[in-house]
Amino acid sequence: MQSPNRSGGAVRLLDALRSLPRPVKILIALAYDLTVCFAVGICVYVLCGVQGASNYHIFAASLAAAATGTVCIALLGGYTAVVRFMGGKNTFGFAVALLAASFVWLLLMRQASRVMSPAGILYWGSTFLLVFGSRFVLALANRRLDGGSEDRIPVVIYGAGASGRQLAASIKLEIRYRAIAFIDDDASLHALWVSGLKVFSPDQLPRLIAAHGVKEVFLALPSAGTNRRREILLELSEHLVKVQTIPGLAELLSGKARLDELRPVMIEDVLGREPVAPDPVLLKRDIEGKVVLVTGAGGSIGSELCRSIVTLSPRALVLLDMSEHALFCIENELRAALEKIGANIALHAVMGSVESTTLARRVFADYGVQTVFHAAAYKHVPLVEMNVVEGVRNNVVGTKMLLDAIPGSSVCAFVMISTDKAVRPTSVMGASKRVAELLVQATAAASDRCKMSIVRFGNVLGSSGSVLPLFREQIATGGPITVTHCDVTRYFMTIPEAAQLVIQAGALGEHGDVFHLDMGEPVRILDLARRLLRLHGLRERVDGGEGDIAIRIVGLRPGEKLYEELLIGSDARPTPHPRIFRARERFIAAEELSALIVRLITACHMRDEAGVLMLLERLVEGYAAPLPAQLEVQHSRPVAAVEAEPAPALAVLRPRPAAPRPAALGH
Repeated sequence: MQSPNRSGGAVRLLDALRSLPRPVKILIALAYDLTVCFAVGICVYVLCGVQGASNYHIFAASLAAAATGTVCIALLGGYTAVVRFMGGKNTFGFAVALLAASFVWLLLMRQASRVMSPAGILYWGSTFLLVFGSRFVLALANRRLDGGSEDRIPVVIYGAGASGRQLAASIKLEIRYRAIAFIDDDASLHALWVSGLKVFSPDQLPRLIAAHGVKEVFLALPSAGTNRRREILLELSEHLVKVQTIPGLAELLSGKARLDELRPVMIEDVLGREPVAPDPVLLKRDIEGKVVLVTGAGGSIGSELCRSIVTLSPRALVLLDMSEHALFCIENELRAALEKIGANIALHAVMGSVESTTLARRVFADYGVQTVFHAAAYKHVPLVEMNVVEGVRNNVVGTKMLLDAIPGSSVCAFVMISTDKAVRPTSVMGASKRVAELLVQATAAASDRCKMSIVRFGNVLGSSGSVLPLFREQIATGGPITVTHCDVTRYFMTIPEAAQLVIQAGALGEHGDVFHLDMGEPVRILDLARRLLRLHGLRERVDGGEGDIAIRIVGLRPGEKLYEELLIGSDARPTPHPRIFRARERFIAAEELSALIVRLITACHMRDEAGVLMLLERLVEGYAAPLPAQLEVQHSRPVAAVEAEPAPALAVLRPRPAAPRPAALGH
């Protein structure tokens, strides 16, 4: 950003100097330094009033000192440094070089006169002031030309440790920002100066904002725990400042990011929690040395499952997805990752739909699949509500086709990814996922060779259906932010945590166990929107008054609930993992379920939407299909920019206890 006032001779001179070729700039600097060092030698001799030296000795000593100084400056990198980016290392180099010049001048002058040491000190101080000081003035002038301090954004750095100091050094070379101070929790650092900036306690931030007009806070705490980062971000969200952060320790150690790279704070940083170390035995039980298939491999959960699986030494990984683009992206990403770590894992990308039993049988047979993670699903509530038949075909029929292909194959473990919306569902998506759960439970009850389980959880942060990408997009375009209801709440979990818990829960499963994950506390979406606004340094505009972006309540969409649940009943039992629980839930016996599923599949083939909804009502306890009049309204309603339903809730499926099951529990 350039200063708006670029008139005047000084500005034109600076522009002319900056446009010169680099060799010409070096020659000008060299000539200037020689002239200064030579002239200062003569002036100091005259000012000191010492007699006895001939003009020859004065000129020879001054010339030798000038030559020594310029040679030392060159050797110490003074002529290769860019003036406007000079730092402490350059200051030291110039000081040493000119000290050497002073020593030579004093030594030669003493041979011809009674010049004393103070004259040498005066020579050093004068040359340093004129040689290095001129460069310092030029650096300031260049920064003024690029954008004066009044044009640079005032920022505060939270964290005065090594990372904060390196960030402060980077900011000095950055024309967009101007570091004001450090903030640090360590009381022993308060009121001290670090890297030229004073350190304040966190409670001094409001005063700094008021005094200096601070617009942004840079969080430089890469090694801070998730809980501590969340506490800090919650505190910062109370102030009207934009928050950016350097990458976390894991990203830095892996080489994925640099310490001086800044990124906007994500709401995930606020909602995150301290991870529980995964159990390596559970992680590898169904993966290490085996052929693993992931359906929906290009989706949010499917792709993260794939990333986790390739780190657990499978023999091969089969990627199945109906989206060409998604499949292409995840295959390329995994191949690059495997090449980087030198892992010898076979990757097979299969494009197709889970609705084809023929395809499922061929994939199982051709690759010898042993473990299946079934993540393929249509999960966007309003879209499935308006496309009932396609939603049920993919979620229910697709699951049945996979289950039908297991007998006679080498599959010995099957894990279905479900959602909290399957619990007392009010939407077609939730009801279809509950029917898919019933299919897995009924099939597992009749199968002794293949262990099957269901993992049920809530919304995952940043997934394709998450509310957060929509909020960010709405903020970027100036709003408004749309929220469906002022009291709507959702559970949230990060995608990596969900993927690891799914793998571990699957390893705990036996005969159609339902696991649900500990999702933490539910979050009110309206509070989420307001916090996200504040982390962007923006104010909520209320009733057309002052502020930056309004938040608009648009009403619940068809099928949406105010809150989600993870359990149908109240029986949640612990497992060896502290965040995975086993639920004991009723299901329909295979004989009764089979007849209803056949009718459901027939209705789907005939595109009989009313018949599909009627059968969902019969299959899913508590589900009430919308009336025909409601359907007409739903189908005519566009999918507007309202609060996006967060990705299908991946609720931890709590494994079913090993107690003997009744033949049929019914509804």
